[in-house]
Amino acid sequence: MLRATLAFLTTSPIINNILPATHTTNSFLLLSSATRRSTPVLLRSRRSPAPYCSSRSSRFLSTTVTKMTNAHNDLSSTESAATDLSNTTKELGAGSSIFWKPDSALPADLLPNSNPFMSALTPRPTAWICVSDEADESSSSSSTGSVSSKDSKIALLEGYNTASDRPPVMIFGTDSIPDDVLEVLKRKKKCSLSLATEVQLDACKKACAKDGAMSGPSFSFSDLGLIPAVRDDGARPPSVSSSPVKLHCSLVEITDLPDNRGLVILEVDTYEIGKEVLSTSGSSKKSSSGGRQVTARVEADLMKPISSLGNGKFGRLEGVYDMYRPSKVTAKDGSISWVNQVFIKSRPRDEQDADEDYLSSLGGSGDAVEFTYLEEEGCILGYNPTKQVILPRPIGWISTYEKNQRIPHVAPYSFFTDVGRGKRPLVAFVSMARRGERKDAQTDSEEMGQFAWNVVTRPLAEQMNYSSADITSAESEFELIGLNDVPAQLIDAPIVEEAPIVFECRYVKTKDVPRHDEANETRWSVVIGEVLGIKIDKDILTDREIDVTKVLPVARMGYAQEYGLVEPCK
Repeated sequence: MLRATLAFLTTSPIINNILPATHTTNSFLLLSSATRRSTPVLLRSRRSPAPYCSSRSSRFLSTTVTKMTNAHNDLSSTESAATDLSNTTKELGAGSSIFWKPDSALPADLLPNSNPFMSALTPRPTAWICVSDEADESSSSSSTGSVSSKDSKIALLEGYNTASDRPPVMIFGTDSIPDDVLEVLKRKKKCSLSLATEVQLDACKKACAKDGAMSGPSFSFSDLGLIPAVRDDGARPPSVSSSPVKLHCSLVEITDLPDNRGLVILEVDTYEIGKEVLSTSGSSKKSSSGGRQVTARVEADLMKPISSLGNGKFGRLEGVYDMYRPSKVTAKDGSISWVNQVFIKSRPRDEQDADEDYLSSLGGSGDAVEFTYLEEEGCILGYNPTKQVILPRPIGWISTYEKNQRIPHVAPYSFFTDVGRGKRPLVAFVSMARRGERKDAQTDSEEMGQFAWNVVTRPLAEQMNYSSADITSAESEFELIGLNDVPAQLIDAPIVEEAPIVFECRYVKTKDVPRHDEANETRWSVVIGEVLGIKIDKDILTDREIDVTKVLPVARMGYAQEYGLVEPCK
């Protein structure tokens, strides 16, 4: 099947001149990534609406076609359109797939001693985790400004994510860090997380997991050529001085997982965000929104984060992109349509767009802005910065069946990560419930006992975004956006046929994220599943390894609209 960008509506200016009125409501628009803004290719849906297609979905289809009444005058001949379609097919590929069970030997198509699970779930947010066995005296050199602390251990955490921003919670699996770091964390209940960046690439390559290991070993700061930054007179573990984002965390608990593993749950006590990664673009000096005063933005491209691509490889941001969620349009007759958004590259901020005097007025410890969640009503930046500093995050595009009518659902979750590795890998997505109403993916996973994860690629970005439309549980996102759902091989769940990587998962458990305000009607839950099988399209392999330049995975970034693409570090 075509791995392409399918949409009924976008904000592109050519949209209203595409479909002739003679086309039926069973047609949709295909816009290839190469020709999305110039030459649309028209296809007819190969599926009739399923019996569960609601009247609301039908009204959506009818309204869509009614709005697209003018034929596109620039579409030349049928031969030209067929050539575009052929090129699109060639570009996106429709090659055969490998299906691998993690508890079995690697197939011949994959490199021996590699870890396809680690290289399939990318990009992974990456940070330095530091623990200290004892609070001891620190020394400082006035000539170099360097500090050192005894009994500190540092390791590279290749994959973690947030599970809530109120309170700010981080999660990862116990086998994501070395045993000696885990033991100190259990005993001392404190750690620091420092964002890994491009300037630390050599240290990352030295500290990463190698030869199929689940994590790299621990080091001293000097072993890696990193300089520790000590705060609170050494009462807390040091952080990495060169990191623009430092999170000082407390261990909340370690939840039991299969095979004597665990889910590490940390709460961020204090944020340190370097002023060098802040921008005054859109600050409250110029605007305010909803009564919230935004004083400065945390800019992803100024942070220059590194993300793990697995098997000793790392990625850097290729660019930051904007795409807001689809908006609902209700006509006077009550019919409903949805307007999707386009995946557009944002203005790069390679140089700081900031008023230095203004940033200095924000306070903090010299060159950084600080925010302590439990002690302050709000961050000086004007918003909770959690989602802006944990990035780039892999998108959990989760597909499930509704239990009673077997309605296929698919929806994106921006808090998604692995929480277990080895022969029984585990993944988790975080679902938010308001007033006790769970989202479909959580309900279906718990009731059906299974779910699938589908990688979001650049050609699928707009369809992924479209699947976040707030439709009812009685409707299918697959039908709404024109994706093909096909049965999984090992589990009873639909998968996105166009996705080049799919994890088939058995539901394991749900862990509610601890919260301080029990009166708060918002509840965050970590839904955990065991990966039973992995589908990998052969056309995304290079030298028998998954090639990120062929996958083009889309990552979630900060704010309401930011996404990112990564490219391999040289």
